Amino acid sequence: MDRLTQLLGFHATDPSNLLLTLDVLDAHLLQGAYVEALAFSGALDPTLAHASAVRLRMGRCAMSCGQAETAVGYFSAIVAEGEASPLVHHDLAYALFSLGRLDEAESALAPAVTLSADVPEIGLLHGRMRYQRGDFAAAELIVGVVTEAHPGRADAWGLAALIALDQGKPDDALGAAERALSLDPADKAGQMAKGGLALAALNGDVALSCFAPVVEAEAQNGRAAGGLGEAYLIKGDLVAARGALERSTQLQPGHLGTWHALAWCQLLQSDVDGADVSFRSALDADRNFAESHGGLAIVYALQGKRELADQALRRAQRLDADGGNARFARSLLLASDGNEIEANQLLQTILHERVPGVALPAATTITQLRALMMASRTT
Repeated sequence: MDRLTQLLGFHATDPSNLLLTLDVLDAHLLQGAYVEALAFSGALDPTLAHASAVRLRMGRCAMSCGQAETAVGYFSAIVAEGEASPLVHHDLAYALFSLGRLDEAESALAPAVTLSADVPEIGLLHGRMRYQRGDFAAAELIVGVVTEAHPGRADAWGLAALIALDQGKPDDALGAAERALSLDPADKAGQMAKGGLALAALNGDVALSCFAPVVEAEAQNGRAAGGLGEAYLIKGDLVAARGALERSTQLQPGHLGTWHALAWCQLLQSDVDGADVSFRSALDADRNFAESHGGLAIVYALQGKRELADQALRRAQRLDADGGNARFARSLLLASDGNEIEANQLLQTILHERVPGVALPAATTITQLRALMMASRTT
């Protein structure tokens, strides 16, 4: 007879015993029997069910089986009673953060943030919140406090790696990622940071090996899905790339880079109309991003819509006179006009560049699009 079964037998003969009830719930948590724990709690006497210690365990069970709203209810009730420990504030903030309710999450964590160095879970959540806000400097500082106080925390080093990567500090990102993965080879943030560095180096094999396990473990991770799509792009597997990038746009519809990567994948599949939709989706998220207007100029050039291409090109150049997609569009238009020498001269300026924000070499990619445009003119 296992311990949980034994405890349930004891509890049946003494259902009002709080300590025994907590033992039963802890045994459920230890076994990962979260749904069963929620069912068990539903049959408890209200006096027991409303005890803070019971609510705490039920909130954690709810979070563990993906019921964040239910968890917020349990944790909020504890806070409302004035009995919340710093870890309860953390758990409430974490549940709110997982629901995307960032303002409420920050308010919930505020009473506990002074313990960021002492309780690494609090420091890491605080750092993730600042990172989510785009306040990289503050996030770096907070997470740095955690890594200094708790150098054995792989998740702290992994988060530090992502923050460094997004700040454009590749050496710091690599060092932190390697530290994270040396402590835990399955650390997701460390894998994504290492994968991001591989994308920057156009190393599709390494990027694929980093992002694939993250996507498998975290199906709702839009950033990982996007990274996986770009890894497939580098390797030339356009079908797999498109599937991963489409998934990523569903998970993070406001992320411009993912829409651009999907658009370029579609262009390389000769799906110009699909790329049209993707670049427009990027514009829906931000009307003032030059590369989206430049991308639309590329689409119009390929569709033979010269006036619209010129209009989109002018908008792109007003926003960024040296934008990559605008230069690509101009090279296509020059080639379309028969100005091959000038078009080739323009291409020479981008030989060693990448497509803006996408893990693709610019020169070969634009050459493929010129071939597509010329083929469409002869059919």
